[in-house]
Amino acid sequence: MKNLTIAGFLNMTFYVLPFLVITFFTASVSAQSKSIEQYLKAAADYYSDLQFDKALSELEKAEKIQPKNAEIYWQRALIYQLTDKTDNDKAIANLTRVIELNPKSARAYFLRAQIYEMESKFEEAVRDYTKTIKLNPKKAEAYYRRGNLFGQLTKYKHKAIADLTKAIRLRPDSFTYYEARGLKYFEQENYDPAIADFTAQIALIEKTKFLRAEHQKKFLEFPLEYRGRAFWLKKDFEKALSDFSKLIEISPRNIKAFSLRSSIYLELGKPELSLADAMKVQELEKEKQRPD
Repeated sequence: MKNLTIAGFLNMTFYVLPFLVITFFTASVSAQSKSIEQYLKAAADYYSDLQFDKALSELEKAEKIQPKNAEIYWQRALIYQLTDKTDNDKAIANLTRVIELNPKSARAYFLRAQIYEMESKFEEAVRDYTKTIKLNPKKAEAYYRRGNLFGQLTKYKHKAIADLTKAIRLRPDSFTYYEARGLKYFEQENYDPAIADFTAQIALIEKTKFLRAEHQKKFLEFPLEYRGRAFWLKKDFEKALSDFSKLIEISPRNIKAFSLRSSIYLELGKPELSLADAMKVQELEKEKQRPD
């Protein structure tokens, strides 16, 4: 073999060194990428096993390797929001970081909006729900939650019904959405559409198969009470009486139901029945005041 001259060595290095650098860099990136995936999977597994400290530790390691990976901050936000390690400030900070890295993350805006709502930061919540809807216009719950917030904020009240209507169009099987819109109509003294919504809600609850009997009865209490109130305010006393009687049937210790029916009996000119319900109210109130 011929001796390698200095010029030959330098010439060989000129061609080989870049290849070695590229190979090493590619291998390093690949190793880091796999490491990130492993850390994220480990964190998710720990999260599923309710080992939240270990999950946070894995995410911290992942962040050191790839600090611009939005998934790290998303998983961390979930831990700070949905577990016994709840810390709204940290959750918001991590969600804000997700949004900085991925401005099209509808789920980050949506979760941050929910946290703002819980903290009574309604303007911030409305802003984030609005951004969620822009990014994901088919997310029914975003319309539902924003509609509920609109109903609480004077300057937005006129927009509440429209949002709740959109939510119902997207999820016509949600009895919760009908309840929310029915209540808004009721508050506006618009009783006919309120009655229609409470009627739809009752029908959906009654045909929901996964609800246990006791849960179904509990869910029926609200629409029966408010549909009955709406009938009463329309002076349709017989229908109001029917709803309050059904309410008593499913909730026989419901003080409010007996009180409402007592008033309806008076409207119908049945003082004896009214008195009987009034006495039942007193009996139940006394029982409630007794120490266990």
